[in-house]
Amino acid sequence: MAAETLVDCRIEVNSVVYSTSANQATSEFEANVQDSTTFGGSGWKSGLGGLKSGSINIAFLNDYADNALDESLWALLGTNVTVKIRKSSGSISATNPEYSGSVTVNQVVPFNVGVGEISKQELTWPTTGAWARAVS
Repeated sequence: MAAETLVDCRIEVNSVVYSTSANQATSEFEANVQDSTTFGGSGWKSGLGGLKSGSINIAFLNDYADNALDESLWALLGTNVTVKIRKSSGSISATNPEYSGSVTVNQVVPFNVGVGEISKQELTWPTTGAWARAVS
């Protein structure tokens, strides 16, 4: 497997592509482990996969213009929306899979900036429901 530098990620929130407004994205998924250890396990724990969950973290560069990022994210607060992320803006493929599903927009951060810094919103939204990995 070759290492890659990602410079063209595609980030879509609620059917709007925000690739030119974001400079970082992280997706994390996990499954709870249910303890299935028995007395016959020779002292070793065993487990079974349980409920799945995840979170999406996106760092947006703020834009306070009318109908721009700040206004759009504010309107989504408290709602469930679809998010789609892939490593490049190219077509979905085996080498450019798209991860998609719903998140709950439970936070927005309109101001998070120091003197002379770029105004950013580093948001983490929990997934809700099933997520998919598409290759076509």
